Amino acid sequence: MRCTRQKEKILEYLQATTVHPTAEQVYESVRSSLPRISRGTVYRNLEKLCRKGEAIELYIGGRVSRYDARTGGHGHLCCRSCGLVADVDVPFDHTFHQEVVERTGFKVNGSAVQFNGVCPACQKKEQKVKKEATQ
Repeated sequence: MRCTRQKEKILEYLQATTVHPTAEQVYESVRSSLPRISRGTVYRNLEKLCRKGEAIELYIGGRVSRYDARTGGHGHLCCRSCGLVADVDVPFDHTFHQEVVERTGFKVNGSAVQFNGVCPACQKKEQKVKKEATQ
């Protein structure tokens, strides 16, 4: 892939953040240093970065896609209440891919470990609401 200034800025932003931004958030951030960049350019470059393995696209429960430049073996914690997406380092068993291939004949290009639930902050809020409701 040709290395353009736009692609460099997008990748730099993804590498510098831990928030797993949406394409719109990437656009808003990169636009501060490249005011003439278009949304289409951001979307195309995100797609190229993902295709080349320099970033990953996260599909979080019907919500808009999020992006991550950390492509190594790690998982994601996804809060169903507030939408938080956080990295979590988990042991990854690479034999799992091979077993899937052997059992199904499916060509596996990648996989993701994603834990869906409620983050500690939202759990506290939920408990507070329940407590207030019983008083």
